[in-house]
Amino acid sequence: MTTQGPAMPETSAEDRGLLERSEELAAIESVLDAARAGAGHCLVLEGRAGLGKSRLASAAAAGARDASMTLLRGSGAELEQDFSFGVVLQLFEALVMGGEGDDELLSGPAALARPLFESEEARRAPAESEFPLLHGLHWLAANAAERAPLVAIVDDAHWADAPSLRFLLYLLQRLDELPIALIVTARPDEPSPQTRFIRRITRHALARTRSLEPLSSDAVALLVRAALGPDADDDLCAAGAAATGGNPFYVTELIAGLRARGESAATAAMRGEPASVAVLDRVEALGDAARELASAAAVLGDGAPLARAAWLAGIDVDEAAAVADALADAAVLERGALLAFVHPIVRDAVYSALPEASRARAHARAAEMLDAGGADAERVAAQLVQAQGAAGEWAVPALRKAAALARGRGAPAAAVRYLREALATLTREADRGEVLLELALAEAKAREKGAPERAEQAIDALPTRRRKAEAALDLGMSLMDSFQPEAAAVFSRGLDALVDPTDEDEELVMTLRSARAAIAFGHAAAAPGDLEAILERAARGAATPAERLMLAHGALGHGLRGDSIEDLRRLARASLQGPPPDVTSPTVMSGYSLAATALMIAGDFEESERAMTPALASARERGSVLSFGVLSHARAHLQHRRGRLEEAIADAQSALDAVRYGWNPELPAVHAVLALCMIERGELGAAEAALDVSGGEERWSHSFTWADLLDARGRLHLARGEAQAALDAHLACGERLKPLGASHTGVVPWRPGAVEAALQVGDVALGGQLANEDVELARAFGAPRELGMALRASGLVAGGDRGLALFREAVDVLRPSGAALELAHALASLGNGLLEEGHRLAAREPLAEALDLAHACHADALEESARTTLVSTGARPRRASTRGSDALTPRERRIAQMAVEGHGNRDIAAALFITTKTVETRLGRVYRKLGVTGRGGLAEALRE
Repeated sequence: MTTQGPAMPETSAEDRGLLERSEELAAIESVLDAARAGAGHCLVLEGRAGLGKSRLASAAAAGARDASMTLLRGSGAELEQDFSFGVVLQLFEALVMGGEGDDELLSGPAALARPLFESEEARRAPAESEFPLLHGLHWLAANAAERAPLVAIVDDAHWADAPSLRFLLYLLQRLDELPIALIVTARPDEPSPQTRFIRRITRHALARTRSLEPLSSDAVALLVRAALGPDADDDLCAAGAAATGGNPFYVTELIAGLRARGESAATAAMRGEPASVAVLDRVEALGDAARELASAAAVLGDGAPLARAAWLAGIDVDEAAAVADALADAAVLERGALLAFVHPIVRDAVYSALPEASRARAHARAAEMLDAGGADAERVAAQLVQAQGAAGEWAVPALRKAAALARGRGAPAAAVRYLREALATLTREADRGEVLLELALAEAKAREKGAPERAEQAIDALPTRRRKAEAALDLGMSLMDSFQPEAAAVFSRGLDALVDPTDEDEELVMTLRSARAAIAFGHAAAAPGDLEAILERAARGAATPAERLMLAHGALGHGLRGDSIEDLRRLARASLQGPPPDVTSPTVMSGYSLAATALMIAGDFEESERAMTPALASARERGSVLSFGVLSHARAHLQHRRGRLEEAIADAQSALDAVRYGWNPELPAVHAVLALCMIERGELGAAEAALDVSGGEERWSHSFTWADLLDARGRLHLARGEAQAALDAHLACGERLKPLGASHTGVVPWRPGAVEAALQVGDVALGGQLANEDVELARAFGAPRELGMALRASGLVAGGDRGLALFREAVDVLRPSGAALELAHALASLGNGLLEEGHRLAAREPLAEALDLAHACHADALEESARTTLVSTGARPRRASTRGSDALTPRERRIAQMAVEGHGNRDIAAALFITTKTVETRLGRVYRKLGVTGRGGLAEALRE
């Protein structure tokens, strides 16, 4: 690998793109150097058309080649903004399909991107969303960057397709940890549906933006004299600067006009004659064949083979080659095997000159030619969309085929565009219902506002009652996956179609009813009466995802209300029956997460973890960041309740890692569980930092999970001795949960903290009231951890012998529960109580056990407190070592354990949604802390 910085091309007076661009060239060199040093950054070059963005992109490409960096280039095209992942394919296709180890490049999680590069026939299954593809592409870029630092250049990003821009944003989330330079050019004033993506890229923390300015009058004079000779007078140069506004492209066009038409043409140029006139004049001067070939090239877009353009233009290939050379001499086309205009402005001038009807017919003929040649269905569809119905009825199946391909690529918005065109072109009424159905499904996946209304249109247009009902089920599920409550009305339309169902319709009726009920079935709602029927269907494996979600809601409802632990278990277990799920579907993922959470509330920790583990594996395998974030968050709470603080912190950090890719629905609760773990470790500064949630109270205070954050805030105040603030936070938490019907202590255990705070401020009556309420609720429900916590809090209020009895009962309840940390707290309270009552020797045993358990849980604050109290009894406990494996952070421990299990760095990174570089850095720290030189001694060091 080269160790010196890339040599940037020198500017010259004749290079219109690089004159007065030294700052931009320096910025390019800076991001290339940073990528070569392993720290990726993004550079956005913004400017109006003609200011030289593409020339700067070419300069960056030249610098990358000189520095032996891997170069990827792609460019947006106005005609192909709907071609899903079109720019991504330009970036990666040559690399992946070029026979340079594509199996290695597409190994590991990068394999999720493989469908993009496969033929339609080889593609195995459609993507439920674009996230697996985005994740796979991220890893494809990372794999390529492992070979050599990588430069990805996207020109004219304002015309790029939305999925490709989403990939750039996805890549940006981890760019600083990758040896990748991302260079993007865009027009800030271009009206484009992709504008919002460009803005997000420019505002990203890892992006720098350079806005290109017009050339000065002196620079324009330099260009004019370099082209026309040093004798060009000052008046001509000044007039040229005024007419072009210092735009390098317009200056070049002015010069070309002067050369082609003589100096008298300067008069027209000085009046601000549009550049398009000069372009068309040059084309017309070359004859009819040049006009036809240029028009064909404009219709096909840059990169068209000469033979295709010649066919569309209706001229011989040999003649077309000569004409293409002439157009290159006239600065209309670039020289090369594939036709491309020298600038988008030139292409736009030629394209705009075509009469609208002629343009539509040309696009229709181009689509037919591409289809006959086996071109990508979306490339055919891009032409058909521009044809505006001129292609006739054959366009409908072609557009439907392209829509299916776009949906398979996880790009439903493109499918919507193609199907709307198909619907506008359709003349066969018999096909109208099915096209409307496909369009409604695509709109639901794309989360279009009008998707519910379109769904009703589709159902009405279908011919038979059963087909209407089947469509209603599919459409309702798609709307449900898109979090649109109108799904309930769509399910009802399906039921209305089956007014008099036959025996063969009974299953469909049951499914539609259950799905409709699941929409309205909130956390604290009463269970609808047909859950028993769904339980029977689940037992024989016939329950749909919506029905499983409904069972999960039912289970969690019992947990939130605390009214029937056995019904909770029955519903949750039924919801989880069957093979491990594909959690890329939000409905499936939600059902699985809610059912596992319900079991956690019931205290069935091992069963809950057995459910979460394969679901997390599915999320990793499919690259579903949303599911990974949700399930990591849920498991963090589970591990905290079990007293596994290291694992809880690692899971919480994994959930927060997913935020960088767009996940954040339960963000306050993730921050809360992380803070609770840090409080137990005695790291109060880290706990305070963990409670700093992006968006703060203004954004999150109305969310359900804000209660978790209030509870954690109260615990932090308690740990700092701020009793009144702690009491206020815990009471606010209780008030927040009350209207939600979620006051049961298994949801957010706020009362024990409030009891401790009330006692510290001297309000024993309030502490006793809250403690009694908690014990009563916990006994009624029967979850052991919550009952143990309530009994311990009640013991703190009671004191004396009654308090000791409550502490002992808490220990007995907690010992078989699997809640090791709460058991340690109960034992410590028992030891403290015994010591206060004068039973010094009797206090040693529970305190010693509390000390050992706290150490095993990595609860350093409790461990130190128990040790101090134990020493006061006259015991001499050994102080635990903080060397070796105990010195590892939770994330380091998890990575080290995965390394011991035989996972490679890339596999670890993929499993945790972090980069290989992060894994390497963390393992380096692990080796230093454990005093080993590599993986060979890791297993033994961890055991010691």
